[in-house]
Amino acid sequence: VTVTINGSDDLSGIATCGPNTIFNSEGTGFSSSGTCTDNAGNVSATATASGINIDKTAPVVSVTGVTDGATYILGDAPAADCDTQDALSGVATAAILGLSGATPDGSGTITATCAGALDYADNSGSATATYTVLTPQEATADIQDEIDGLVDDGVLKQGQANGLTQPLNNAIRSLDKGKIKPACSQLSDFIEGVNAKTPTPLDAGAAADLIADAEAIQGSIGCASGAGAAVGTDAATVTTGKSGIDANAEQSNRVFLPLLANSD
Repeated sequence: VTVTINGSDDLSGIATCGPNTIFNSEGTGFSSSGTCTDNAGNVSATATASGINIDKTAPVVSVTGVTDGATYILGDAPAADCDTQDALSGVATAAILGLSGATPDGSGTITATCAGALDYADNSGSATATYTVLTPQEATADIQDEIDGLVDDGVLKQGQANGLTQPLNNAIRSLDKGKIKPACSQLSDFIEGVNAKTPTPLDAGAAADLIADAEAIQGSIGCASGAGAAVGTDAATVTTGKSGIDANAEQSNRVFLPLLANSD
């Protein structure tokens, strides 16, 4: 940034002005002073430009509410939002949120983009976060994949695995029909089956992960804790953008919230 000293003289005219000052670093409260001399040798009073703030840094923009790379369950996915900060010149225009990639029901791989942020020095900033929102059926199928992996690793025999995947299959069918109460009970059956196979052949860690995932799905569809019952409305309704994080989500690297649905 260059501060240039200029002047005028109606009689003999301006001979020189200066010095000009170049600021290369960021900061606030800089000042620059100089004088002008006319062609008769008269020197002006000193002129000072103060309160000069230099901002070369883009605003700090972040996507809030969701975490890049995280997985959520439909009905329990927190709402994405934008935050814009600028420590030097200040925020002139805050970033605006845009969402892309979601299917009509709100599930899918979603990219949240916060763009359009400007500070008072006209620096611009943006940020993105991409996350996945699973339907409860997809999240249940993921547990089935975990069980298949335990078979591949030799932890479970196929017959033992079948005993665990059957209630999950039943839960998926119930969810497909909008029958939330049976799905809650079937997920509870799965949890009971996992507990029955702990500590042998399932160790405590593997069992805890499976149970945490199943309980998170129960929470997302509105099951009463430990009761296999549903909390819902007359029509099956999927809602998104609710806040809250399942207490067990950290174990499974998933965050889940409540799906309001038919209690029949």
